Amino acid sequence: MKANMISFIRKFVPLFALVCAAVVFTTPAKVQAEETAGDCLVLVINDQAGMGSIESYYNGQRFTDSITVPQGSVITLRAQYYPRCTFEGWWMNNELYRQQPNVDVTVSGPMCVLTAKFDQQMSYNKQAEQKFTQTSWVNQNCRFVKGKEVQYVSVTSSLVLQGEACINAFNLVKEDFAIARTYNITFTNQKKNELLKKLDAPAQFVMKIPEQLQAANREFRVINVFEGQPTVMADEDADPATITFTTDKSGAYALIYKDVVPTPAAE
Repeated sequence: MKANMISFIRKFVPLFALVCAAVVFTTPAKVQAEETAGDCLVLVINDQAGMGSIESYYNGQRFTDSITVPQGSVITLRAQYYPRCTFEGWWMNNELYRQQPNVDVTVSGPMCVLTAKFDQQMSYNKQAEQKFTQTSWVNQNCRFVKGKEVQYVSVTSSLVLQGEACINAFNLVKEDFAIARTYNITFTNQKKNELLKKLDAPAQFVMKIPEQLQAANREFRVINVFEGQPTVMADEDADPATITFTTDKSGAYALIYKDVVPTPAAE
């Protein structure tokens, strides 16, 4: 009987090892498939619109600003810089991706921010270069409300993919709203050439809502995270294409929204 047991073990052990190996080698593939499943929100940003233009395509069809596609999809990007300017490269989620103006990008993750960056050539004379630098090319997203400007202060806004700490702070206060875009907004004292963490007093700002996000019965708000603390600001205007808010703080911002069910009219 002992001999039979030894013979059984010798036959069973190789088979058991083969089964274990199959599990080990097939599990990562399954996990990888699960990780790449789902859709990806792709945001394509021109960081300095005054220095160059960009085009973005998916399956041969051109789109602007943003598109939602299955993860693993290929997005084609093209950049063209204007005279006396140069192309620095494409950034993916705040990291340099390619320095070529025309690239194909395989997107992954629930959100992918692709940013084209341009620069001015050093051949400019000092006066022209200073004038060019003072123009805030990235202020298409957020600016002072007309007539509410703060003297000597400029606003710089850029669409970025915020880190985990900021996203967690947004989630603490967004309630049943969805996060649509995340930004960095900074203030610069042009006279002293220094960044300001806060303004001397709250000021009113207006932010453009991307056309793809505009919809009837949709409510927008803005969240700011300053020194780890989130603050929610309601829309102060009635224009469906913009959101107006009041703040004195720089830092991370999120544009959030929810669709509101209209109240039935009373009979």
